[in-house]
Amino acid sequence: MVARKRVPTDDRRAEGAKALQISIEFAENFVQNLETMQTWYAQFPDSSAYEQLIRELFDVTLPMLKRFPRAARRFELESQLPRGMAAKARIEKHYPNAELREVMLKRHVAVYAISGAAISFLAVRDFRQIDYDFSALRGS
Repeated sequence: MVARKRVPTDDRRAEGAKALQISIEFAENFVQNLETMQTWYAQFPDSSAYEQLIRELFDVTLPMLKRFPRAARRFELESQLPRGMAAKARIEKHYPNAELREVMLKRHVAVYAISGAAISFLAVRDFRQIDYDFSALRGS
């Protein structure tokens, strides 16, 4: 019989992450993306997709990112199309030197910027959407 070592539950990295007070904000663009989705999903009376998105965002994703802000994958906006280049310019203008990340939810994907101890959600899209809409990005 093999003896099993009990692993302590107080992970030092988690303690360090808790000590850092992370603030979360939503850019005007992110809110507009949510409003667009709410209007779209309202067309389908049996759909609870919008409610699921909000629940997952606030009950799962935000608490996780407050503890582990860099848990999501890096996001690189590399586009040669005019729309993509304009979006990249807006992000760089309003969030200079910020680290961009992309977090996967069950049915949605969100882009956020980390700058110091602040997380700014910039855009959200359904997996079925081709690209993010950064058109209303004005900063926070």
